[in-house]
This record gives sequence, C-alpha cells and structure tokens, in this order.
Amino acid sequence: SGLSGLLLLQGSYLAISILMASLTRRSTWACLASMGLLIFSWLIHYSDLLLTGSLSPLGTVLKEFSIYKHFYAFLLGGFYLHDLGALIFSIILALYVAGLALKR
Repeated sequence: SGLSGLLLLQGSYLAISILMASLTRRSTWACLASMGLLIFSWLIHYSDLLLTGSLSPLGTVLKEFSIYKHFYAFLLGGFYLHDLGALIFSIILALYVAGLALKR
C-alpha cells in the first residue's frame, strides 16, 4: 500500500513538473515553478493547523487540495478510493493541461 502510494505521489509530482515545463520557455523557471508548486502543495497539508477560529473551514477545504494529504493515507497503510482517485486525477489533469499547452 505504501509503495503504490509512493509511486502515485511520484507520478503526480512528475506530471506537475511536466506541466510547468510546458508552460515556460526556460528550464530554470520550470524547475523553480515546479518546486514552488510542490512545496505549496505540501504546506497546504498543514493549513488546518494554521487557520484556526473562523477560518477553520477554509483550512479543511484547502487540505483536500494537498497531494501529500492523499499520499499520507497510503503511508499509514490505508487504501481508500478517494485518495487513489485524487492522485490519479492530479496526474491526468496535469498531463492533459500540459498537452494543451504544447499544442499552441
């Protein structure tokens, strides 16, 4: 379960990096944008801890957009279709948008 989650996480990170490379002309900017987006995705995993009080529902919603959140369930030994679907969807969406960007 953990290994399949790790493969899906790596696939998602790779797809996001391909998307950033297709949107930029320089490889340096693609690398920086990819790293920034992946670090941001990792940080919003902790958004429910940062946003407290009246902003607590916003933190819960933001946490669902974290790729790491969906990987973490695999890491704990769980195999949930919601997390599997979210990781596969992120791979497909990033590659689809990258394909559209390369066609123009």
